Amino acid sequence: MASQNLPAPVAIPENLTQLPWYLPSIGTRLTDGFRALLSEYANIPEELQCEHIYQARDAAFQTFPLATIGEFWFLTLGLSEHPKYTLLVERLKLASTIKRPILVDIGTCIGQDLRKLVYDGAIPEQFVGIDIFADFAEVGYSFFKDKTLMGNCFETADIFETNEQDYLNRTLGSWDVVTSSLFLHAFDLANQFKAITKMFKLVKGRGSCILGLTGADLNGQDVPVLPPLVPEGVKKSRYVHSTETLTELFKAVSESLGLEVSIETGYQEDVDSVYTQAIQTSFFATSNARILFYFVEIL
Repeated sequence: MASQNLPAPVAIPENLTQLPWYLPSIGTRLTDGFRALLSEYANIPEELQCEHIYQARDAAFQTFPLATIGEFWFLTLGLSEHPKYTLLVERLKLASTIKRPILVDIGTCIGQDLRKLVYDGAIPEQFVGIDIFADFAEVGYSFFKDKTLMGNCFETADIFETNEQDYLNRTLGSWDVVTSSLFLHAFDLANQFKAITKMFKLVKGRGSCILGLTGADLNGQDVPVLPPLVPEGVKKSRYVHSTETLTELFKAVSESLGLEVSIETGYQEDVDSVYTQAIQTSFFATSNARILFYFVEIL
């Protein structure tokens, strides 16, 4: 499926390498699961994997310097740690004869979670990954060596876009599953409400679901967004949820749309998870930082 050639080295500007969430070392982020994905899906020999990751990380970081990239969180394959992941894979396998996308991944970044789904038995025709930054898709093709296989799986779109021609707005009401990983915590409550509203509008209805994970805290709270992410003097915040506050938000949005739903939320508590071991070391971590899973089904 893949060549063993590495992408050309990327000369990353010094101003980006000086950002505090640009880590010089992968550390513990490279899990056995991701090594297997690189070895068996992308055919990258184990002895070349670290170099391959550094080069892809730098290319993606220049596209947009997200902490997910700078701190190597994309290596964790967070969706695969979701309590409902096995059920998700089985749902996709059972629907393998449906040759159209039934899952949309919001804020897909370089598409690592979608490659993991293919590795675990799904087929590429079943999903589309959405990101506002088009270059992430190209980084993903280079990283996983799979443009021939996955070339139709990514679209550039903005969940907040109101233009009817935007990809998401053209596919409202057509999806069985909406996923997102480390996405919601980037926004304040007002924009989270808008994003979740769009997620509900994307799904078909009864039996459809929304699932994913977000950065969280034991106490829901506003967190200031500080320079260099915003200019000096600009006041901006984002909201990190607790299980209680995220449940309340999904309930409020579903009620505003007249939908009956079941809502499950819970923290990642697996002691073997990199999230559990290292989430509080993130530059953006709050005092009681956690990873929070959610699963919402339309009844």
